[in-house]
This record gives sequence, C-alpha cells and structure tokens, in this order.
Amino acid sequence: MVPDLPLNVERGTSFDNTLQWFGAGKFIAPIEDLAPGYPTIITVTGHSLNATSPTPVVISGVNALDDDGETREMRNINSRFNEIANGTFIDANSFSMPVATVGEIWKAGTGEITHWLPSNITGWGGECNIRKNWFSAVLHTISTGLGTMTLDGTDGSVRLQIASDVTNTIELVSGVYDIDLWAGGGVRPTNGADIIRVFKGPIYFHRDY
Repeated sequence: MVPDLPLNVERGTSFDNTLQWFGAGKFIAPIEDLAPGYPTIITVTGHSLNATSPTPVVISGVNALDDDGETREMRNINSRFNEIANGTFIDANSFSMPVATVGEIWKAGTGEITHWLPSNITGWGGECNIRKNWFSAVLHTISTGLGTMTLDGTDGSVRLQIASDVTNTIELVSGVYDIDLWAGGGVRPTNGADIIRVFKGPIYFHRDY
C-alpha cells in the first residue's frame, strides 16, 4: 500500500519538505532491557533505528509488576494506549522513548518493538507530479533531474523543494501529488515496472494573511 500523506504549501514562500520512505520491511525484536523513567530507555541488540533522525516505533506486550508482585500491562509504554512515539538512537543497542514510566517496575522478558526500515535509495532518481486531480494534466514537476528533489541514500529521505515564485503562481487551492522513484538514476524509465510509487496524497495551497 502506498502511504497517503497530505502536503501543505504556503503561497509566496519556498516549500521545503522531507518525507522518509520506509520500504525495506519490518524489524521486530523482543525487548532485552527496559529502564523506567522519562524518557524510557530500551535495549534491543542491533535495533536498526536511524542514528540521525527519530524513528516511529511500536511498543507492545510490556508488563509491569505491582508492589505485591502481580503482573499488569504497563499502559504508558504500550502503543495501543497512546500515539506511536518516535524512538531516538542512543547507540547500536539502545534507544530512548519519550514516554514516562517513572516508578514502574518492568517485568523482565516482556515486550517487543516493531519499526519499519528505510529503503536504501543511493543513486536513485525520482519525480513528483502535482495535478488538479488524478486524471488531469501535470501542473508542476519536482524531480532529481531538475534539482528540486534530493534523495538521501540509506536514510530513505525524499526532499521536495518548490521556489517561492512558483508557489505563488500555481493556480490550485487543492490538488493531488504522487512521488515515483527508480533505481539507477537518470531519466524516468519508460518501463513502468521499473518505477516504484512511494507516496501520494492531497496537496493544499494556502496564503498566510
């Protein structure tokens, strides 16, 4: 399934937005250690979180011990009770989560993490097309060939840029966009099988009065 994400563009200003493509599959592993506090520190050997930017991490199955030794679910850390939080890299085997578990006693051996791995797009090419609707003509293109799209290698980051004079002249209030990537760089392949659609969604143009 292609992620469907909205984009917002302010007219008359430069648009600069980076999306990260997590297309290399899931990483699932048991929690080896959990240090309660704020933030909560989690140990998972070789967790594969990005070292330079926070990564959305799903936490599940973490239990706590009450004062009488009874087991209960540790609500603050498990993602089903909260929004999915971003894990911040500490080292190759540990990371922090911005949730408060102060005073909790972790039941050893419980819990697991799940996160999505970024795709390695080193040397790839890409294109983003903006239209009024999915069946209309292209109104504006952002691409690696034009120098307005930057692909950040192993990070899976896709940076989109539109100059201020262009955002001021695109005659749309709302439209749609799609982002296609392909291996090997260069011009867009003519064989559709070589193209991967990584993002799509609505795009809104507004003016900040």
